[in-house]
Amino acid sequence: EAEPPRPFGVAVGRATALLSRDLMVRAIFVTSRSGQSAVEVCGERPAAPVVVLTSDPAVRRSVLLLWGVIPVLREEAELDDPSPCIREVSQELGLAEPGQTVLLVRGFSADPDNNRPSMTLVPI
Repeated sequence: EAEPPRPFGVAVGRATALLSRDLMVRAIFVTSRSGQSAVEVCGERPAAPVVVLTSDPAVRRSVLLLWGVIPVLREEAELDDPSPCIREVSQELGLAEPGQTVLLVRGFSADPDNNRPSMTLVPI
């Protein structure tokens, strides 16, 4: 009997972990307003550290329980266009230097109808 398809979030989490290994990114950045994006990415235990950027102190605290997470509190406006923030945080944390890349994952929602995940390579 065929195995049923995996849930969408699990599949994207697996793809993120695989991409992080194949592309040898220095870190995976996740922007998260609810924590859901972080849950999906961390569930597959990627090799690269996962940096969760959030504007909500409660989300920051909750993602501390996830595997391999470095939570970072930032302003809401920085989450809309996170590339400059990602470059800054990458260097502050010593995760990546100019010329290296990180992976940005965002767009998960607790409501599956609102899921709009995307993955972007961000050069540092």
